[in-house]
Amino acid sequence: MTGAGFGGCAVAVVDTTDVETFLEILPDWDELSKGLKGIVLAYGEDGVHGWHVPGLVAICAWPRKITDEWDTAFYEDHRPILERLGVATERRKHDIVFIDWDDRTARGFQLMHVFLHELGHHHDRMTTRYRHHTARGEPYAEQYANEYAERIWEDYFRVFGW
Repeated sequence: MTGAGFGGCAVAVVDTTDVETFLEILPDWDELSKGLKGIVLAYGEDGVHGWHVPGLVAICAWPRKITDEWDTAFYEDHRPILERLGVATERRKHDIVFIDWDDRTARGFQLMHVFLHELGHHHDRMTTRYRHHTARGEPYAEQYANEYAERIWEDYFRVFGW
């Protein structure tokens, strides 16, 4: 898959087989998937790793060159997952950290964080009274992703041959 969001220079590091395999290790999938109509492998868009709308969650393609520059705060928020995945990082500027992905670590981040984060938004929506809004927002989705990931790291590494 190539994406227009990166001027046609995006690649999918997660494919449908990866998603199907990942779903098999998710506890509570039958409950979590209620109201979910689809999972989208979307075009890349600069600065967007994934998205959600009612009934859909998406994982975005990444730029062909998968080196990121993250501000220090964003890096610190995600440092535990980067360390767990063994992602190479380097602080080259005072407030910028370079993240050097390879296909394996990018796939791990997309599944174990981005996808779980977007599922967190879906869960937020589905557990509100009217199921119209993600009432608890980004903090809820981040916490949901981090807590869910803690439950499945061992299975992820086993299944994806880490």
